[in-house]
Amino acid sequence: MRVDTGKYPEGVDPVRVKRLKLLSKVATFTCILMYVSYIPEIMALRQVELIDLL
Repeated sequence: MRVDTGKYPEGVDPVRVKRLKLLSKVATFTCILMYVSYIPEIMALRQVELIDLL
């Protein structure tokens, strides 16, 4: 993995790089939030399945 030294090759806009990094962090956070929001629903469905088995 490459370490970010803050120096970019010629022709690369550092502002664009910062925006893309921010966008990637926001996308990662919303993805995790989406999966976490399904946990109660999954738990409820597992309870129903357990009751049906008994």
